[in-house]
Amino acid sequence: MMPPDRSLPEELRDCRHPGAGAGSELVLVEGISAARAVDLVRHKAWQAVLPLQGKPPNVLRSSPRTVEASPRLLAVIQALGIGSLRAGPSHRDQYARADRARYDRVILLFDPNPDGIHTQALTLLFFATFLRPLLRDGHVYAARPPRFGLTTSNGERPRFARTEAERDQMVARHGHGVDVDTYQGIASMNPPDLAHLCLDPATRILGRLGIEHAEAAERSFIASERRR
Repeated sequence: MMPPDRSLPEELRDCRHPGAGAGSELVLVEGISAARAVDLVRHKAWQAVLPLQGKPPNVLRSSPRTVEASPRLLAVIQALGIGSLRAGPSHRDQYARADRARYDRVILLFDPNPDGIHTQALTLLFFATFLRPLLRDGHVYAARPPRFGLTTSNGERPRFARTEAERDQMVARHGHGVDVDTYQGIASMNPPDLAHLCLDPATRILGRLGIEHAEAAERSFIASERRR
């Protein structure tokens, strides 16, 4: 078996202090625009950002050749410094040891819309298949960017909603005079808001992802295929 390619992807905006145990994290985003937005406000000492530049293939439905040839998946493998797209199922975990990864955490920061949800599900399947120890041992997280920004006419600080229900509750609470902005994606957020809500450890909301989340994503894909 040929060893994995360990050169870093060109699209990676690395941090100054990568390495297992250094407290660093790799932020995965969907596209170049999102990566540029994150690059402006990330903590460059310990936060790296990598754009997937499109949806990764469904590793459960794709041929080994398709998976191995995927530049999106290869870029993640190269950035992390662990894992192999060429290894068979019985050997994958030995290539994906968390204590050898270039980052301690992986943050999935995708747009809060159907495309972003789909991309996150596909990425979860990839991690569960080729980087399972990271997912199993609690090194993978999902950020929760807001879908809506709300401002009032009385000069209050902007408020943010992650669901339509939260938005409606805020609008009802404040009555008239509320302006609602719907974010088209990570790149459309104001830099201070992006930093505050998605990147700053003191103020962002993260959800730890595990094998059970990947299994739920797989069940969702299977159910979707049956409905076709």
